[in-house]
Amino acid sequence: MTEITIKKYTIDRDKSAQDAMKTMDLSDRKSLFVVDNELFLVGSLTDGDIRRWILSGGNLNEPIKNICNNKPIIFPEDYNPDKVKSVML
Repeated sequence: MTEITIKKYTIDRDKSAQDAMKTMDLSDRKSLFVVDNELFLVGSLTDGDIRRWILSGGNLNEPIKNICNNKPIIFPEDYNPDKVKSVML
């Protein structure tokens, strides 16, 4: 996968919750990978994470590194589909 393709699914950790909402809205994606400037995975962010943040009184200008799931479940490139399914269920 090329960096150009990956960038469609990522957002910088220092962007605001409002920036993330705009990115999700424009791309029709419900989740993004939160990365640092080296494209190192920092966490994952879903529209639900942002909704819960708003409902808890969170500021939309807050950096998403403070909102995202910073312990996402990841699998190696040669993942076992049955293992992924088991974890998802």
